[in-house]
Amino acid sequence: KKLKNLLRRLFEHLLKLKYWGSEIQRNEDHWRGEIFNFRKQIQDELDDSPSLRVYLQQILNECYQDARKSTSIMTRLPLDIFPEGAIASFEQILDEDWFG
Repeated sequence: KKLKNLLRRLFEHLLKLKYWGSEIQRNEDHWRGEIFNFRKQIQDELDDSPSLRVYLQQILNECYQDARKSTSIMTRLPLDIFPEGAIASFEQILDEDWFG
C-alpha cells in the first residue's frame, strides 16, 4: 500500500507541475520538492526490496489513472487535459534528472 500511494502521489505532482499552469509560479518549488521526496522514498523501498520493482511496474498504469483522476479533482482541470496513458516510463519517473 505504501508504495502504491507513493507512486500515485509522485504522478499527481508530476501532472501538477506539467499541466497546472495557473499555480506553477506559486507552487513549483513545493511540487519539485515533493517529487524529489517521493522518488527518494520509492527508491529507498526498492533498495531494501529490489523484487518490488516488478510489482511497481505492474501497477504503474493503475496508479497513473488514479493520479490522473485525483489531480483533475484537486486542480479542477478537465480530465481530458491529462494524457490517457502514463506520462513516462517507470525508469523515467524515478530518474531525478527527468522532469522535476
